[in-house]
Amino acid sequence: TQRSDAHWPFTFDVMQRFELADDALTVRLHFTNIDARTQPVGLGWHPYFPKRSRSRMHVECSGRWESDAATHLPTRRVAQNGIDGELRHLNYDHCFDGWQGAARVRDEALSVTLTSSLPYLVVYTPPDSDYFCIEPVSHVSNAIHMADPAAHGLVSLGAAETMDAWMKIEVHGAWVTSLPCRGCRRACSANHRCGTRPSRCCTGATFPATRGTASIGRVGRTREADTTTTRHGAGR
Repeated sequence: TQRSDAHWPFTFDVMQRFELADDALTVRLHFTNIDARTQPVGLGWHPYFPKRSRSRMHVECSGRWESDAATHLPTRRVAQNGIDGELRHLNYDHCFDGWQGAARVRDEALSVTLTSSLPYLVVYTPPDSDYFCIEPVSHVSNAIHMADPAAHGLVSLGAAETMDAWMKIEVHGAWVTSLPCRGCRRACSANHRCGTRPSRCCTGATFPATRGTASIGRVGRTREADTTTTRHGAGR
């Protein structure tokens, strides 16, 4: 429970739940307004991922919010026909809308899919850093100071009203397009994701897939072997 103070004049309760499976992390937020007044609410997460030499991102979206060079706050919306490229060539610190609810990253070690119930996505790809961020959020950055916060995702919750959100990060082995079969020594005829099941070639012989390892949930800056770390917050 967060009591009202000089930084935020409303009282609220927020619960975060982590569900960890062999190949996925699901995180859920449940926000309750326990103040007597209506308060503005926004939810989101800020996952960090390691940037490797062959890291590549694919996101389907329709709009990007341009940012002021000095304040880094959004100023206007422009069309954006998705994101698809190698991380070393991307330089974003923007909020995106029209997000279709899935962001995909793959490199020489892992394939990661991030999905969420939230409609906006903040992407941060500092070119000189060894990490990047893909952040599902409920609203445009700084929506609370815009002329119409509700039109940009901020929600007004009355007393005792609630708001929920979820995010799921699925981790698989590296993407492989062709591997030799131990039986016939021919390449597998179908593309597949390694790390979850052995693959079969056209003769039915199986061969083991090379697995990537991951450590989920370490707090702080990631290292090369980490998959992701997360921070969370109500609003941005």
